[in-house]
Order: sequence, then structure tokens, then C-alpha cells
Amino acid sequence: MGKRFENPMGKLFDHPLMKHQVTGNQFVKNAQGEIRLTGDFVGEKHYISLNDVRAEAQTSKKKIVLNIGDSSTSGWDSDVVALNQRMEKALGSDFDKNHALFPLFNYKTYPDCLRDNIGGKFIVLNAGIPTHTSLNGLRRLKELGKTFDDEGISIDYVTIYYGNNDSTCNANIEEKNRNAGFFKKSLSNIKGKNKIIPRTSLQDYIANVELIVKYCHSKNMIPILILPVIPLYWEPARRVKRENNIT
Repeated sequence: MGKRFENPMGKLFDHPLMKHQVTGNQFVKNAQGEIRLTGDFVGEKHYISLNDVRAEAQTSKKKIVLNIGDSSTSGWDSDVVALNQRMEKALGSDFDKNHALFPLFNYKTYPDCLRDNIGGKFIVLNAGIPTHTSLNGLRRLKELGKTFDDEGISIDYVTIYYGNNDSTCNANIEEKNRNAGFFKKSLSNIKGKNKIIPRTSLQDYIANVELIVKYCHSKNMIPILILPVIPLYWEPARRVKRENNIT
């Protein structure tokens, strides 16, 4: 893993509490500047290490299902983030940021449910990372592919769940230009001066997903696409539960 970073998504994480939840003990950057979690894979109660996966794959001979995606895959709990923010607002200076609730491992993710149902025959790996877009996912999958090749481990199935973060706006900088030089960032700002630009254009989103599928086929992995949905209990344009019950 590389150095810890300060502000991976611009203004979105400028809030001190949010900065702490992101940089405090959870995310790191790899050598290419891509966001990663401190653990290799997200389990139901704790991280699962690559060493554990290697050992299980060698002894059990189970096939492997790899889940790639964003916070909806990893289980990043936006309700916990919102609760921390409300507690800080209520307590003010008495709120200890070091005691903020941890946004992972708080509920069963779909990889957890998949593991419950097919864990006897398959190894299910949750490789989801909060904030990731389809472009991040393409790079993440290639990185994991090389890692597993080096370990002599074959991935049999890959579930792909992106779109939530692709469609968000953050400082009007497209994801493909986020880590680019000054010129490309400036061009993105100029293009978006009078309109809102999503992190990933529709054309780029389609291309990224197609490249993910193509990469899966090149490695003899069966891709399974998951369509993002918006739960009815979420507040409009937010990823937290409504304050009032739905009737």
C-alpha cells in the first residue's frame, strides 16, 4: 500500500469529520494513485487478507466469485456517516472524532448474502471500494487480475456493480481527468463552467463497463452485471434514510 492521502474527491470530503472517516484508518493509495481500503477484501465483520484467500483456494479447491463495485458493494454505511455528522453538530467541541462510528461492517452486504448461500462451494470476495466509479473499477479489476495471476489463483466469476458514483458531480472534474495534469483539469472546469458535469459521462461509463466485460472474457472469468437501483427509503438525491416513514 502507498501513502495515506488527504482529499480524494475534492470538496465532497472537506468536512473535518468526513476527512477523518476517510483518511483516519480506512483508505490508502496504491502506487498509481488509486484509492484502496486498508484491508485486501471486505468480510462480514473484518477484512479478509490475500494470504487467507490463497490458503483457502489451495486447500478447498473452491471456485472464486469476485465482487467489484463501489460503496454499495463494500457496505460503506452512509447512515452511519450521517449519524456521526449529527452527533458532531449536537455535541460540538465535546464530540471526539476518534470515537466516530466505523462506516464498514455494519450490515450484511450482498457479497455476505451470496457467501451465506453458496459459501460451501465458492469463495466469495468483496473487493468493493467506496467512492469508486467504473473507471476506478476497470483499473481495480486489472490490478486484482495481476495479483491473482502472480499467486496462481483463478477467478471464475466477477460481479460488476458501478454507476452510483459515476453519475455524481464533484467539482465538475471528470474521473478520467481527476489525476491528470493542470491543463486537463482546467479544461474540465472550463467545459463545466455553465453546466453540471458528472464524474463519468454516459459514453465513458458504457465504454468502461464494456472494457471490464472484455477483460473478464480475456481472463476466462464470467462477468455478471448488476444494475444500480435507488432504494425507496433513501432521501431524494441523498444516500441516507428518510427521516419520515414511507406510507
